[in-house]
Amino acid sequence: MIDQRNKEITYKQSISDYFNGYVNFYGYTSRRGFWMPTGTIIALAFILIIIFLGDFIYTVYNTSFWAPDYVSKLLRSSLIGLLILMVFSFTLFLPSLTLLFRRLRDVGLSNWGIGVSIIGYLIINSTPFTLLATAYSIGLFIVLPSLNSNMLVTNKTDSFSQFFFRKASKEVVSEVRQENTTIQSEEEISNQLENVGSIDNNAQEDSNNTNQ
Repeated sequence: MIDQRNKEITYKQSISDYFNGYVNFYGYTSRRGFWMPTGTIIALAFILIIIFLGDFIYTVYNTSFWAPDYVSKLLRSSLIGLLILMVFSFTLFLPSLTLLFRRLRDVGLSNWGIGVSIIGYLIINSTPFTLLATAYSIGLFIVLPSLNSNMLVTNKTDSFSQFFFRKASKEVVSEVRQENTTIQSEEEISNQLENVGSIDNNAQEDSNNTNQ
């Protein structure tokens, strides 16, 4: 099982976990462990598209329209590029899907919550509501994976929360408390520094008044 919780994930480790978790829907993937392989795949896809478009444009401009093999050259150029992109997409579809499952679980969604989110995406994208489908896609594939680990876990007992979100474990509650304690400590230090600064300013004003 891939488990990247509380670990400093390197680029090499993220790529390794991506392929090792090819069919592993269980486990947890950190935000860094999600975006490094995802960013790499997006970059490779853009490079392939640019190469194939360049080859297609080159074929169009360097082949006479009246040439007997004009159509066959265009078809060959298009089909080769399309075939490679299809193989690339189908090969990486399953590991990318399992990666998304592990990331959403790490964020705090339950297995049911993840499943409903994916099914909702498929349903909405089959409708003519393009704007809604785009917004849903951005939320599912960009916003949610960008959240911190355990951000959506909950201790609520209502049916909706229990269905969609993971229950906060003792370790998660402890981490949140430590973070809150750290934040409170920083705020206290900041307030103390402000108080010291105001005292210094008052002392300086009193000194100036005395001198006058």
